[in-house]
Amino acid sequence: MKRICLLMIILSNYALAQIKDIKLLEIIFKDNINYYSFYHKNTIIHDQIDTSKNISIITTYPDLRRVTKNNTIRILPNEIIVSHDIIYPYDILKSYQINPEIKESSKNYFENKKIVKKLLRKRGKYELLNVEEKNSIILVLELSVEYFNEYSDSLKITTENNDKKIKVYKILNGLDEDLIETLKI
Repeated sequence: MKRICLLMIILSNYALAQIKDIKLLEIIFKDNINYYSFYHKNTIIHDQIDTSKNISIITTYPDLRRVTKNNTIRILPNEIIVSHDIIYPYDILKSYQINPEIKESSKNYFENKKIVKKLLRKRGKYELLNVEEKNSIILVLELSVEYFNEYSDSLKITTENNDKKIKVYKILNGLDEDLIETLKI
């Protein structure tokens, strides 16, 4: 019994520590968002995209030379990571008040969603794409580099300080269907 209690305490402390590493700043709707994706050209396996070597960034410096041989990328100040698959605890949404505009935007979310990708350059194993998404609901998150690298399937971020906070736009997609249904209420 003591072991079970100890395990529960350890797990709850771990969960609280993870929530401290990630914070919901706001939920926004963007009718148009442009960003760059650094895609590994061998990421499509059996018609599924393996995102483990891909990363998307809102940047003014879209250069494939930023991706190193060990599949890492250095993030510059004021850059925003764009993610469709970052894992986040639903607890961060508990006390957030949903804007009526967001509720309205979530009504026909998947029908109104459009994504256009344009190949800009190729270098080695990587391709640089310009991506334009229309009608996106976005969780604006602040999290540590360590959290991103641990819980993201994307290309890893390299930095001198893993506790450094970065901004991530988590664009809602089919995996967030339950959350989108909740937003409609």
